[in-house]
Amino acid sequence: MKTAALELQEFLFRITGVRIPVRDSIDPRGETQIILGKRTRDISYGKKLFGAELKKLSGTDGYAVRNIGNRLYVFGETDKGTMNGVYALLENNTDLIFARPHKEFGTVYTTRKDLDFVWGKDVLELPASRARGWNGYQDIEWMARNKCSIFNGGGGGDISWMNRKKGNYGVFRQKHSYGHNIGHFIYAKRYFKTHPEYYSLVNGVRRPWNQYCFSNPEVKRVFTENALDMIRRAPEDVRILTVDMDDTWNACECKSCTVPIKLADGTMLDREDPAFRSTQYFLFLNDVVKKINAEFPDWKVKTLAYFSTAVPPKCEVSPNIIPEFAPYVRTNDKVPLFAPENLKWLEYLRVWAEKSKDIEVYDYHGLGLEFRPLAEVRAKDFAELHKYTRGMSSEYRHGGDRDTKGGESKIWDYSAMEFWVLTRLYWDPSQDVEQLRKYFLRRTFREAAPPLERFYGTIRTEWFRNGRASTIGDNPVELTKVILLEPGHEKTLRACLDEAAKLAKHPASAEMVRRLRKRFEDQVTAAKAIRTPSIAVPLLRPQGDADFSNPVWKGAAKIASFGKCYAKEPAPAENPSEVRLFHDSDNLYLYMIFHDAKIADIKRQNPPAGKEKDFIPEADHVEIFLCDPLKEGVYYMFCADPFGTRAELQQYDYKWNGEWHSRARVLKDRWEVIAKIPLKTINADNAKGNLLKGLILRERHAHGADKTREYSSWGGGNHHQTVTFGTIRLMR
Repeated sequence: MKTAALELQEFLFRITGVRIPVRDSIDPRGETQIILGKRTRDISYGKKLFGAELKKLSGTDGYAVRNIGNRLYVFGETDKGTMNGVYALLENNTDLIFARPHKEFGTVYTTRKDLDFVWGKDVLELPASRARGWNGYQDIEWMARNKCSIFNGGGGGDISWMNRKKGNYGVFRQKHSYGHNIGHFIYAKRYFKTHPEYYSLVNGVRRPWNQYCFSNPEVKRVFTENALDMIRRAPEDVRILTVDMDDTWNACECKSCTVPIKLADGTMLDREDPAFRSTQYFLFLNDVVKKINAEFPDWKVKTLAYFSTAVPPKCEVSPNIIPEFAPYVRTNDKVPLFAPENLKWLEYLRVWAEKSKDIEVYDYHGLGLEFRPLAEVRAKDFAELHKYTRGMSSEYRHGGDRDTKGGESKIWDYSAMEFWVLTRLYWDPSQDVEQLRKYFLRRTFREAAPPLERFYGTIRTEWFRNGRASTIGDNPVELTKVILLEPGHEKTLRACLDEAAKLAKHPASAEMVRRLRKRFEDQVTAAKAIRTPSIAVPLLRPQGDADFSNPVWKGAAKIASFGKCYAKEPAPAENPSEVRLFHDSDNLYLYMIFHDAKIADIKRQNPPAGKEKDFIPEADHVEIFLCDPLKEGVYYMFCADPFGTRAELQQYDYKWNGEWHSRARVLKDRWEVIAKIPLKTINADNAKGNLLKGLILRERHAHGADKTREYSSWGGGNHHQTVTFGTIRLMR
């Protein structure tokens, strides 16, 4: 409540130059007053007020505004609701907008000498969900001022409950500990040397920093003791412990952890079932929570439903477990969650909603923005997700909108509008997205809004027109090339920015236009500098099987070297690779050789239960990317490792099954893979068109004493970034 009062005082001072006093109680005199917070009895009227309104607001952080005589009441059933009402009061009675978090120019308003508050009758607003926000390390004030109630990343770099600033701005739930922290409950530096059996057996070796050996009863005992110790030292107002899985599919492969699980109905769940690992984890966590609640009945455990645990378990889930469902990675952000290519995530969530009534969503629409106008699609998503969850948050760039070291203000130069509109849609996804965009542009840029409407409208139209799928991995430079340069929009968009620069009068507006122009020019320059390789692939007819010893490879085209991926300047790979290619009109053949001085130490990573098909190891492997020549933006990825593990995907979609063949072998100084990919698998037909776009990329992971990891590829192109792919010309 105090924060709400100070915020109102501060912004009225900025706008009018008058600092109104803040009192702890209502002044009985007849002067005009703004009264904040729920008060069921007004001392001057001597009667109860607002009972009906508070009943409607109960259980939410909505707000109401009422005017009685010379008193304006702004209140919610919670202090957070009152705070939301204060920001609405300011925005609806001034031209203020919290456009972006930057402290120097992110809030735009006009100064004036006086201010009359005008408000309609019976104003009461309820949010569509209880929880809304972003998971970042900074920008709490901006989130709160746009009515967020989740800022799990804290502020000032502190991502735990210890940052009390979050409490001042009304965080939905204060949580003890945070992040992918499961390794902290049986801390490897303390336990691993003496008790390696506590940790997962992966490829025959016990490894820390994966998951635990959940079948080991000592693991459950030690885990629970340490969890209770953390809770005993937690602050009084915290009632949630975070237990989040690591970013890995790795799980214990010991005999006890891979035997079938007997379910409550007597049926057996074997390790090939996709729900096996999720069931194993939640059975373990159910027991931990039961022990916790024996001492602390009102405590809950929040845990990610993520990677293997995104699949709903085939067991009951304790009502004191809060699943945080993470749809990572959805196949295409250009279409809603209920579209066929994304539907599996919604199906998972629907099953989860039958198991738990206290679910939040941890999403990813805050990543890869810039050229990605996601609001139209996400409005549909939010409305659907609200049916099953308490609300949602998204990961976004943790550095915050700051120009200091560690800050990431550049992402906001293009994307402030998208962040703002998405945040407003959290509150009410039924709002008109186009009107929200116009509102933002007109308040933020004022006289300069019309050319910027054309600027962003052109990008949005071209982004949806282009048939390529979009994911969180989209790169702004790649999108500049695909969305801006190739369709010929460069001059038109530059003219829009030039016009906006001439029209912008407000200092904050002018600064944001200046930064947008610079970001535009930087990305255009980078996109024009992209150089991709090309190769002519001969037409050959192999005699017999095109195996490692077949002489046909002598006539194949050759890629003699790879470059480092993600390098600021072109640089050759430290670990040599070479590829030979030919085609026979129906198939593309590749013979790939990957030299490695530490080949004896190369590690093998076996697929976990339920992932035997289409497993991409966090170990050495090759990824072959080929674009569909008939479907713009569609591409396929074929993966193989030195030991015969394979996968094929359409973009990020594991459900796609493409016909292809491969074999692999490991020699004393290298490993080799031969691949045969039918052209029809990727919708290619040499007779109709002989140009393909593609990339061959090697991932070399740390092994043995060599702790370095290297990504290298043909031409230095990057994972999934089609603009970096080379041209493969099939000779006729």
